[in-house]
Amino acid sequence: MKENLENLLVKAFEQDKKKNSKHWINSWENLTKKESKVLPDLSDIPVDFSIFNSINDLPKWINLLSEHNFPDYFDEAEIQNYAKKSFQRDSHVFAKYHLPLNDKKYMDTIARYNAQDYIVPRLYPSPEKYTPSNVLDFSAGYGRQANLWTQLNPDSIYVGLDSFQGPYCLQYHYYKEMGVPFYEYFDPTDFLKIEENKKGIYHLPSWRIEILPSSFFDLIMCVQVLPLMQEGNAERLIQEFHRILKPGGMLYIRDHEINKIEKGKYRINNFLQTNGFTLEFRPHIIDTVDFNGIPRIFRKIDMDVVKSQTLKQIPKFFMERIDDIDSFLTGMMWKIRSRIVKKIIKRKGKKV
Repeated sequence: MKENLENLLVKAFEQDKKKNSKHWINSWENLTKKESKVLPDLSDIPVDFSIFNSINDLPKWINLLSEHNFPDYFDEAEIQNYAKKSFQRDSHVFAKYHLPLNDKKYMDTIARYNAQDYIVPRLYPSPEKYTPSNVLDFSAGYGRQANLWTQLNPDSIYVGLDSFQGPYCLQYHYYKEMGVPFYEYFDPTDFLKIEENKKGIYHLPSWRIEILPSSFFDLIMCVQVLPLMQEGNAERLIQEFHRILKPGGMLYIRDHEINKIEKGKYRINNFLQTNGFTLEFRPHIIDTVDFNGIPRIFRKIDMDVVKSQTLKQIPKFFMERIDDIDSFLTGMMWKIRSRIVKKIIKRKGKKV
């Protein structure tokens, strides 16, 4: 691309918002305004999400994440295996851009973080049809999860979405060095639409989430992002996730579970489970002690699974337990039945 990416980002938004009336997508415009009520208070974070200075911002993001501890209870040999792969690729990226990288600090933090987020969605066996191939990373930070996912699954489709100008531009430079085909939304010669037979990394802004194909993704990852969103925007986003996930597709969430930024705290788990998702995995652990964040895996409800588990079982269940239920209710079911029968007889008698 000949033109500056930041300029293309702003121009594209101005053009796109004329065609799109969805308020929660158009609220991106407010994310670049520090006084906006849409943008949570991030003043204590030493990275300005609304500005991209240069690729030299990348070490700042690494340092930001390196301030945290990433404990876990996984097999250490497996963690180290993935951590080393993560380090090898990021060493290449940093060398390419002539950036400094603290090897030990990286291995103790970012590499471990990447390994954990790769392991959890694969932590236990699942039917082959649920194997992640088409993956979406929502609000992708500097793009770190593309490291292992594209390295270990080169024939997959990986989509990175973000709303903020700072990380979006950083992702662009990071994704280019992942060693797989890269399709950027702001390059019209590159990005036309996501196609199943064109593997690689696709990169587009969050306000264009509606162009993502329905029932397409096997896995959506949301790491440390949902609690930062306003409740209404988070709920609309969940509805989009439901649209683009395949039946039975996985939604991987890792955060501190409760919104700690807005005054009105809410739990997104409740909304998910009443809007087409089922909770499959949530470990019984202490946040920041056993693991940094509470990882959860939800699945988009597959109606074929629901039918297989209910239509055949419910009649048998009630037939076998009808007497027990009636006894438990002290004969209430029989009494109700008797009253209904009497009323029917009485009405028929009046008609005669």
